[in-house]
Amino acid sequence: THFFWEGAMSVLTPYIENGTLVVKSGEKSLETCATQGWDREIAMKRMESLINSQGYRPEGSKGSRIDAVLSPNDSIGNGIIRAFENAGFTEKNIPVITGQDGELEAIKNIHKGLLSMTIFKDANILCDRVVRMTNQLVNNQDVEINDNETYNNGKILEKTFMCEVTVVDKSNYKKVFVDSGIVDEKDLD
Repeated sequence: THFFWEGAMSVLTPYIENGTLVVKSGEKSLETCATQGWDREIAMKRMESLINSQGYRPEGSKGSRIDAVLSPNDSIGNGIIRAFENAGFTEKNIPVITGQDGELEAIKNIHKGLLSMTIFKDANILCDRVVRMTNQLVNNQDVEINDNETYNNGKILEKTFMCEVTVVDKSNYKKVFVDSGIVDEKDLD
């Protein structure tokens, strides 16, 4: 959670500080924004509270419009979507909502126009890398890494192999998930 938060805020803070992005609720700390356990129901309830307290409306008149919600994963994003749907928003007026993980419900929501994007980390690529690294360890070989700077857990700097990820949105979800056979197109509706 801290890693994702710090990454997002390193990009967003300059825009918040110069007024390009306005956080109407004033909630800009990890403590006020984090969703315990990345739980969909907690995320939905929090977003419903924000929709009501900030006066966000589907018709989006001045002062009641919301443009985007940053969600660190698909489960939270799917809960946020439910909150907007409960408030009368549709694919025509829902704000930009992000996700991560490439969950089936997220792909369905991209298909429906409700989720703007997700980050897909292909399990086949991750498993292949784990097997290779494990074999290197078992055979007393140097373990291949490509990142020795990013992950510091407070005690040690973790050596890591960063795998490629895919940004998935309306333009490529069929290619990434349907054409590859990960998801059957009939399961998207």
